Amino acid sequence: MLQNKKNRLALQRIGLASFRVILFGEARRAMHEFAPFFYKIFVIWS
Repeated sequence: MLQNKKNRLALQRIGLASFRVILFGEARRAMHEFAPFFYKIFVIWS
């Protein structure tokens, strides 16, 4: 019973970590895609 609870906790932790990595990767990809767009706006406005 206790072992099962431990395993579930470990799985949740691993799931959370991978979810964060995926989220971070998506955020970085979005930044790379939108960076030129924001840069153009910045150059135009400055």
